[in-house]
Amino acid sequence: MALFIFCVPSSSAKAEDLPASVRVITVSTRIYNSASLSDPMLNGEEEVRAVHGDTFEVLSLVVSENSFYEISYAGESAYILKAHVLDTNIDSNNVKLDTNAVLRENAEVFEYANQTYSKVDITLEKGTRVKLLDGIDNSLEYTRISFEIGEETLTYYVPTTAISPDGMSAGGITAIALIITCTSLLLILFGFKGKKKKKKEK
Repeated sequence: MALFIFCVPSSSAKAEDLPASVRVITVSTRIYNSASLSDPMLNGEEEVRAVHGDTFEVLSLVVSENSFYEISYAGESAYILKAHVLDTNIDSNNVKLDTNAVLRENAEVFEYANQTYSKVDITLEKGTRVKLLDGIDNSLEYTRISFEIGEETLTYYVPTTAISPDGMSAGGITAIALIITCTSLLLILFGFKGKKKKKKEK
């Protein structure tokens, strides 16, 4: 008996998945001439920015490494980062963070684009709870974190020196590692001497 399998094409990019309008959920965000981080819209020498709560009609979605919505801005086509806006039909994108670190000092916040860190209009206060997304490497100048502002969860970078991970400090971990190393060396040394004594007794 022949078995026929009919494959129905996936429709993951349905037209109805595109929001009619979006609102800005970051403190502020750039408006772009095209779907490229290197093409910000300028007003004279100043970058054009939208601020928290601004809403825009959505024309299309451009999916790439940094996805953009094509929006209607001042009656013309422009682009805005998808990660910085939310469908106006959704009340909030807030997810309760499972934080794993705290800021030991006030920290300016940075975004990363085109292999460059650029300051954004956010400063986090000392004591702010954050989530380390890639662990922490003290040799790096900046570390990627998520944090909450109001009812929004944002992801940016802060100076690594401003972060204190939960649990044991780096100094404590280093001290324990040194103790373990020294103990191991002593055990090896005494074990070697013990073997020598046994050989002499024989």
